[in-house]
Amino acid sequence: MKKVSIFLMGIILSLLLIFAPVIDARDKSLTFSWEQTLDSTILGWNLYVKQGSSGGGVLSNYTLVAQIPWDGTELIEYESTSIIASTDGEENTFFFVITAYDEDNESSASNEVSKLIDFLAPRTPIRFKIKLK
Repeated sequence: MKKVSIFLMGIILSLLLIFAPVIDARDKSLTFSWEQTLDSTILGWNLYVKQGSSGGGVLSNYTLVAQIPWDGTELIEYESTSIIASTDGEENTFFFVITAYDEDNESSASNEVSKLIDFLAPRTPIRFKIKLK
């Protein structure tokens, strides 16, 4: 009976390791902040991203990832856990710019900022054992 229990425990542990959740990039949180001369025509901001290399501040090189409506407060800050994604389990550099928009127009891109984000999983444990006494 003990050998069967150990065997079943081994199968369960193997299945847990095989079907363990993959790294979800959304566990990374980014907080953006900026300065803006505020007036009544501003409706919000568009946040753009480019992965891997600089977009040079040219909007067509970036992907729009968030439209941030202005709520009328003085603090200009935005936090997100869902605007970045990586499926390759590597470190990736993300380049961001932001623009302001009103009813009919969008400003040019802000200065570009970048962040290296680590999506690497920790190393797999080795020499994992179980003993029955």
